[in-house]
Amino acid sequence: MFKSNGYKTKVSVIKKGKFVGHEVDVVAKRPDGDIYCECKFHNRKYYKNDVKIPLYVYARYLAKLSAQKYVISVVYL
Repeated sequence: MFKSNGYKTKVSVIKKGKFVGHEVDVVAKRPDGDIYCECKFHNRKYYKNDVKIPLYVYARYLAKLSAQKYVISVVYL
């Protein structure tokens, strides 16, 4: 999906945060911006992600970005 829209992609990328490294499931890069994806798969209908999953993922990205020198323009959870 990302490649067909002009992104270069990598999977299971370790990004350095301010204090620790963080694994990112998919990194899609294009000159106009990068996309970082946290992928979830459940093969049972009763498996669910509660609210702490997106909050945890968002906190990881904030930690990663605090080690970088660029601005977050858009965040989707």
